[in-house]
Amino acid sequence: MWVTEKTPSTESLTRLTEPENALHRELLRGTLESAFASSRSMGDTMVLLLVLRLSSTTFGMMTPADREIRLGLWKLHILHHAEAREVWGTWLLEELAEHGHRLSPGTLYPAIARMEKNGWLARTGDAAHDRARKTFRITPVGRRLLRSLRRDLTELYEELVLGKEPR
Repeated sequence: MWVTEKTPSTESLTRLTEPENALHRELLRGTLESAFASSRSMGDTMVLLLVLRLSSTTFGMMTPADREIRLGLWKLHILHHAEAREVWGTWLLEELAEHGHRLSPGTLYPAIARMEKNGWLARTGDAAHDRARKTFRITPVGRRLLRSLRRDLTELYEELVLGKEPR
C-alpha cells in the first residue's frame, strides 16, 4: 500500500511494509487501540512514529474534537450536494477533498449510512452487487433539516465571521 505524505513544500508517496499496512488499515477504521494491538511485532517507538506519520497524512493531524466538529460540516456538505444531484461515496470523497477535507472511506461511508438510517438520505437505485456504486439523494426529511440548518448556519456566520450581534 502507498500513502500520500504532505510537508509544507512537497507531496510524496511512501510504500508501506505489511505490518505498516495492517496498522494503516486499523487507523483508517478509526480504532487506535486495534492499531496498537495489530502491530505487536513492531517496537513501541516504531509504532508511535508510524501512528504519528499515518495519522498526520491520513487525518491531517486532526484532533478528536476537530474531527467531531468537522463531521457536522461534512454532513451539511453531503446534504447540500444530495439536494442538487445523485451522490456516491467516491464522488463525495473527491468533492470534499477539493475543499481541503481529506476523509477516509472509513469515515465517510459510516456517516452516509447514519444519514440514511436517520432518514436524511435515500438510495436512488439498486446496486447490482455489494461493491457496486450506491447513489443517494436527499429525502423530504433531509431537505427540511438542510433548510433549517442553512438558517442556523447563516446566523452563526453573521455572528462569528461578520461580527454581527444577534437581535
